[in-house]
Amino acid sequence: NIDHDYICRAGERISSPEAGAAYEVVSLLGRGTFGQVFRCRSSAGGQLAALKVIKHEAYCDGLAAQAEEEIAVLQRLGGPASRDDGNIVRMLDSFTHHGHVCIAFEMLGPDLLAVLERDGNPGMPLAFIRSVAQQLLAALQRLRTACVIHGDLKPENVLLVPERAALGGLGQREPHIKLIDFGTAQVGGRVAENEDVIIQTLPYRAPEVLLGLSYTCAVDMWSFGCICVELVLGRPLFPHGGSEHDIVRNTLELLGPIPQHMLQAGRNTTRFFYRPPPPSALGKVSAKTTGWLAHIMAFCRRRRALPSPGQLFRNLLGALVRRREASPASSAREEAFRLKSVRSKLDEINGSGITSLEHAISLLRYEISWTRAMPRRLRPEVLQTQRAGRLHLLRFLLRCLQTNPDERWVPSEASDHAFVRGGAPACKQPLLRRKWSFRGQ
Repeated sequence: NIDHDYICRAGERISSPEAGAAYEVVSLLGRGTFGQVFRCRSSAGGQLAALKVIKHEAYCDGLAAQAEEEIAVLQRLGGPASRDDGNIVRMLDSFTHHGHVCIAFEMLGPDLLAVLERDGNPGMPLAFIRSVAQQLLAALQRLRTACVIHGDLKPENVLLVPERAALGGLGQREPHIKLIDFGTAQVGGRVAENEDVIIQTLPYRAPEVLLGLSYTCAVDMWSFGCICVELVLGRPLFPHGGSEHDIVRNTLELLGPIPQHMLQAGRNTTRFFYRPPPPSALGKVSAKTTGWLAHIMAFCRRRRALPSPGQLFRNLLGALVRRREASPASSAREEAFRLKSVRSKLDEINGSGITSLEHAISLLRYEISWTRAMPRRLRPEVLQTQRAGRLHLLRFLLRCLQTNPDERWVPSEASDHAFVRGGAPACKQPLLRRKWSFRGQ
């Protein structure tokens, strides 16, 4: 076919010669730019599996190579297929069938986006968010230890385990979740920016990626913070449908400025920012200084031995300009970047974004068990506990969403926060932290 997808029907058996197993197609789960995913039943024990079938390698060589990289990453992260002790999807098998690379995964339930939509998008209870955060941080710590960058963390790629995701049970307090889709994952401590490789879905894309800087596992922590905000508020931190410029503008409005050193080094900075021209040096010369120079010039006319007035003026003015250029404050002013004024795509789709993260969290309804309620329905001690929980949550989110990746929390630091642990902070968290490094704490 024109899309180079594998053509099959329900009941067809796709064989894995290496494992000596076969997968009987039950139904189509979904399709994408990579190919298709089928619900299958394995001949080994009759268990259900999700079979990812990549487009034909003869026509889509890049996709086939990307699938092989995904297999290598999953092998790097996973242990035996029989183990189920983590929060990363298990790969059961991988093989090539009639020119199509196939990857078999364990069968999982709905994703977090489906959970939000099924619940009417009011935002999930804090106990649910805390459980998801704990498990995602465990998965991200595992990736960081293995020097793997996921590169596409979003609600659609976080799935619930089936036995805890039965219909009517999506509102469980402690869901079991797993991270999927390592098709854009990369291995390495720091990855150089490559204009031919686009990582992260736009509303979850980190500032360093938008600016065209090299990046680390810190980009996944940014996406993690965006997911947590979406679970809390029931809507994304950065609205879908906007442009990269919209994301940058919203980042500045919600989370503060991007450090100057990042703007100066970014390959894409000029897409979003401009540097205003420095003010005229002559315009900085005060009236008092001009009068003083006039007296000097008059004196020079009477004393022909001294330099000509024009030469003296140029020498004095040059000294003032050099002094001004050497001033750190004036240099910082000249190097400051300003955001370009561009029409927002969100205006065209009538999109309404979050204007203040702190204000949005303060407007959340209070909880009685799994229902929402007004504060007057709660006992004072319960109300105080929930207010404290919101304060912990806000501080937690802001540390995960630092625009400077060197100040963004690593998974182990985030796991120790009061919101994730559900208690008081174990220690005072530093305002600034060391640069991202792998394998260490």
